[in-house]
Amino acid sequence: MAKRYLEGLRDKNGANLYWHLAEILSYQEIYTPEDIIAAIKECLKIGSYHKNSVKRLLERKEIAPLSCACDPASVNMPPGKIKRDLSCYALKESEVAAVS
Repeated sequence: MAKRYLEGLRDKNGANLYWHLAEILSYQEIYTPEDIIAAIKECLKIGSYHKNSVKRLLERKEIAPLSCACDPASVNMPPGKIKRDLSCYALKESEVAAVS
């Protein structure tokens, strides 16, 4: 199955083959390998060899919420509020007049 899809990608997309593969592989950050394989199988059935076809099929899936791998109580946070100097964002009077 994977070899047939790869050959189809190569035939349809030529020099863009690796870009399509990289995009499809990046979907692993969001979707399970099983979902990606199912989408590729569906693309084979319909003869669509494009990263966007895989993406559209995957977007129909409900994404499982991410689980927090750590205990929030054990996260070491700084004791006080962090304040940043915002003076670099101050507008001059001439700039304020131009915006108004």
